[in-house]
Amino acid sequence: MGLVDRFKKESLFKKAYNLFNQERFTEALECCDRVLEIGSSQAKVWVFKGTVFEIRIV
Repeated sequence: MGLVDRFKKESLFKKAYNLFNQERFTEALECCDRVLEIGSSQAKVWVFKGTVFEIRIV
């Protein structure tokens, strides 16, 4: 994975986090999915995605 991909993943994750804080859960999940499309080896993204699902359902 190149430097650009790493930067893009981190930017998308930060965007997902900000969307989550704005209670825009669907959009946050979409950002998480895009991060995972780039590379699925980030455990923090999977954990965060689970958190978003849990909060969204409650």
